[in-house]
Amino acid sequence: IAFSATGKDMENSTGLGKPAKDTLMQEHWTNLPEYVAIGAGGSQTAYNRGNVLCFMLVETKPADPALCPSNQPLATCYETLKPEQKIFNLRLSCAQPSE
Repeated sequence: IAFSATGKDMENSTGLGKPAKDTLMQEHWTNLPEYVAIGAGGSQTAYNRGNVLCFMLVETKPADPALCPSNQPLATCYETLKPEQKIFNLRLSCAQPSE
């Protein structure tokens, strides 16, 4: 499952990830904190239910990479971007062992 939004649709990537996380928790998926990874451009979390494992990646990036110079921290660059120049992506990938 994948979907995207811009800063015009929501203020930050939390707005994209929180509803997906809340839905997984309501459906009795277990959050696996040992798989959490957080960086300047996004975060990864993992969930399981039974023998199914899902990874959720929430990514933040500029609409055009040229908008954020490589020598500038992403957080600093994001302060100067217009809402429509901010892209938020969510990807949920799930798998279960093959028999």
